[in-house]
Order: sequence, then structure tokens, then C-alpha cells
Amino acid sequence: MPASDSLRAPGGSSTAGAASPTRRRRPTGADVAARANVSRATVSFVLNNTPGQTISEETRRAVLNAAEELGYHPNRNAKSLASGKSTNLVCVVPKTQLGEPATALIGMLTAELSRRGYSMAVHFESADHASLTALVQDLAPQMIFPLFGALPEWIDDDVAYGTALMPATQLPENARDAGVAAQVEHLAAAGHTRIGYVGTANPVAHEISEFRAATAQKVAQDAGVELTLSAEVAADGSDVGEVVRHAREAGVTALCAFSDTVAFMLLATLMDEGIACPEEIAVVGYDDVSLAEWSRPRLTTVQWDQSVIATLIADAVIAAVDDDPRRRTPAAEQASVDEVWMLGRAHVVARESA
Repeated sequence: MPASDSLRAPGGSSTAGAASPTRRRRPTGADVAARANVSRATVSFVLNNTPGQTISEETRRAVLNAAEELGYHPNRNAKSLASGKSTNLVCVVPKTQLGEPATALIGMLTAELSRRGYSMAVHFESADHASLTALVQDLAPQMIFPLFGALPEWIDDDVAYGTALMPATQLPENARDAGVAAQVEHLAAAGHTRIGYVGTANPVAHEISEFRAATAQKVAQDAGVELTLSAEVAADGSDVGEVVRHAREAGVTALCAFSDTVAFMLLATLMDEGIACPEEIAVVGYDDVSLAEWSRPRLTTVQWDQSVIATLIADAVIAAVDDDPRRRTPAAEQASVDEVWMLGRAHVVARESA
């Protein structure tokens, strides 16, 4: 066979002299600066949201557009090495079954922190404490913080290897849970005068549940209705029947549920007990998960904008990372700010159960 034939590719085309595959060069900050006709320093200021810089909106938009057109993303590892400051964060999540709202919040918080130049790794609690230690060693994060509940006691300085620890008390809390207010006020407007609140005994959410129960009591008093029953149900729903019977004996005509999951338990038990919903006892859930539309009766529930919570948590985390008290909302003002933000973004989705 002629030597030239050995260079022919299938189909008869010759590979002699064929160019080797080339990899597209990754765009740099200099490319963005050239495209936007600004300095590299301006590109850095815009993309890193550097405070104290006077940059016009036109220039900022030009930089952002250029970065998007080129597909430029800052190399955060390189930035960390250059500055000596890590942009990694570790978020600790309790070992529990996460529903739609919690999963969505994690995603929104990850995106919000990324927008501000930080990378968030999520660590789910486990009996293997070494896994968190290994994660900390690999990422060298700026901070470890909890998303639901408080940091476990075993996460101490030895585990964290000097990484700053943020307790849950530093995260923003709502002075008045607007979701509970929406539940109670919806039922009061419908003419119910004896209502109940059904929380959860799940350890992960118990503190929040107790807070909402107290809020329901206050809102009911303000609305001129009676919170006749305040109860909790086990995470497995084994005692829901007892709670429903107590509600009926107390003359309760409507129930506010801690979550849509608790509301679904109530709907099923009401049906099992032969109690008509909403004619005899109405039910309002909390979270507006996708299954709310498919329960029977269709669940009336509260919908709220989790992006607000993600923004507040990101504010608190970054303020703690920077140790900048100016970026924290003063304690005296936090209640009113949170209340206004949350009240504007929580509302009842009225369906059939109430």
C-alpha cells in the first residue's frame, strides 16, 4: 500500500496536514476592559461590587454587557490567592427531609451569594464529623454558618480549623411572621371567630413553630378572634387524629397549619373522621407547594417570596464575614424593616379548603 494511503481518513479524505483541534481561549478581564473601552481596574470594581467607587450607570452597564457577551467569569480561586482572602462559605443544613421551600431557599441563597462574589458549599449534617473537617480543609472557607436552626455544638474551633463560626442568632429573624398573619386575617375575614394553630414537634423546625404559634395568638387578638387551640403534631403525623378531635371539641371552625405538609395531614384526618372541609373545619396551609393544587379539597395556603429571605441572609453573612457593622441593620430597626419586607411579600392563595 502506498505510504500516502495510510494517511487517508475513512471516506477517502486525507488527514495529511490537517490542523490539530484548538481550544478556545478563556476570556480575561483585559478582554472585557477592551470591549467596554474602560480600564481593567474599572472592570474589577464593577464585577466585584467594590464599595466607595464612583462609576456611572452607563459605564457599569457597559462592563456587565461586555462580560456577558464574552462569557467572562472572574476566577475566584485566583482572586482568593491574590488577596489572601477566601471567597468560599460553608452552609450547614440539618439532617432532615427538605421540602420545596427549603430547597428553593438554598438555591436562591447560593445564587445571591454568587452574585456578590462568594461560593457557597452546602454540608448536610451527618454522624461522620470528619466529612465537614475535610471540607473545611479543602475549601478554607471564610465562614461556616447554619441555614435552619443553630450550628451543632460539635462544630467547634477544632473542627473549623480557625474558620469563623456564625451562630443562628446573627441571621435575620422576622419580628412578625407575615405568613401567619395572612393565615389568621384570611380566616377572620371569612367570619371565623374560633380558630386553632397546629404546629410541628419536628426538632428541626420546633423553634420556628413555637414562634409562629405565639404570632398567631397576637394576630388573632388584634383581629378580634379567639385562638382557641394551639397544638403540635409529630413529624410522622401519628397524633393528628387526637389534635383534630380536640379542635372539634373546642368548637374550632378553622385551623392554621405550620406548613402545607401539616395541612395535608389535617385534610386527610378530617376526611377519615367524616368532618367536612371547609364547611365544618377550614384549613389554611403555609408554603404553597406544588401539591397544594392537587389535594382534595384544594389547599388554601400562604405563598411568600423566598428571595427576600435569601437576600437578608446573604446580607447578614457577608456583614459578618467583613465584620462591618455598617452593613448590618441595627437591632432596633431590624424588626420594622423585616416586617415591612415580609408583609409585602406574603399572601394567601385562596383555593377550596378555607
